[in-house]
Amino acid sequence: MRVEELLNIIKERRSVRDFSRDSVSDREIQVLLEAARFAPSNSNRQAWKFLIIKNNNVKKNIADVVNKKIAEIKEVLSEPELIESFDNYSKYLTFFQDAPVVIIALSKQSPSFLERLSKKMNLEFADRKINSELMSVSMAIQNIQLTAHALGLGTCCMTGPLIAADEIKSLLDVQPPFELAAIVPVGRYEQLPSVPPRKDVSLISEIIE
Repeated sequence: MRVEELLNIIKERRSVRDFSRDSVSDREIQVLLEAARFAPSNSNRQAWKFLIIKNNNVKKNIADVVNKKIAEIKEVLSEPELIESFDNYSKYLTFFQDAPVVIIALSKQSPSFLERLSKKMNLEFADRKINSELMSVSMAIQNIQLTAHALGLGTCCMTGPLIAADEIKSLLDVQPPFELAAIVPVGRYEQLPSVPPRKDVSLISEIIE
């Protein structure tokens, strides 16, 4: 593949939130997982796992616990501005249930020796070692999204539903050392969303010589 082709896939990919009823084949799912497993990872630990959910009842149950958590949060909000902001945010947290396939991305906790080491270090070190695991699965998710686009599929990386992370873990029987990283709905789209504005390269980079 020439670099131009790769850049086109990167530039054309969009976050898709409306899915058609067309199915996603098992072969396509396997291609996405193959892309994920070749992502870079912290010390090549490949400390991730992907739950592939096709069952509509399971998807609805996940959406239900998210909606329940949304309602609980709204009950304790009193400031009108905060209520409005949360309403605008929360209305996008359950559309994943309409996708034919939902991928739940999990990441493992850091190795035990790092846990012990972090106790002898400051909080800043602890934050970095946690982020390294999350970064690994994030790169795998990016591989999934780019490959999905190349297959004519739409995706969206969602972390908002993780406001109900504990409930979702219980529902799906996710056990330590795994934690939820993101929810990625996958499906076909009727129309690809328009290109969102992007900052100029000069605004997001600095060359140090």
